[in-house]
Amino acid sequence: MARAVTALSMSSLVLANLPAFIQRSGIDVFSLRLVFAGSLVFLIGYVLFAFCAPAEFNQAGEVHDHVKRMNDLADAEFIKSRLGLARGLAARMKARKEMKPPVALIHLLEEKIAELRGKEADLQANDGAGLFHADLALRDHDAPIYRLVVAAAMLIGGLCLLYPTVRNVFRAIF
Repeated sequence: MARAVTALSMSSLVLANLPAFIQRSGIDVFSLRLVFAGSLVFLIGYVLFAFCAPAEFNQAGEVHDHVKRMNDLADAEFIKSRLGLARGLAARMKARKEMKPPVALIHLLEEKIAELRGKEADLQANDGAGLFHADLALRDHDAPIYRLVVAAAMLIGGLCLLYPTVRNVFRAIF
């Protein structure tokens, strides 16, 4: 994200303040505009991706702390919070009208929720991995249109940034 912001800032600064210098020096204005547009579109995709990130990653802290907590499946509080998230995910997926996920994944998650609901906290911890696996398998099918928009924005932004770079490398070599 920092690189996209830097490229956006530098290209907008140059485009706004140095147009006469750019013309005289022979710098390709089209390439500079592509860097500006590419960094803007890539940054938009990156910000949209941040909004779509799972709840575990939207909390304060470092990523490795979240991954460690996700791997610690024997934690009763984690299982309790994961059950709430899993219930919401299953209900949201069942209600979806377009691009429905595989029904078997919804049933698998509902079965894991039902299994854990009747058990005590220390027994839930032993079966937490099954719930976590079913939850992640169904999450792979969550927000498909949003994911496509994010992927398209990042791809278009990346290609707009790549073209001037490759063009300048070939101009320098040949």
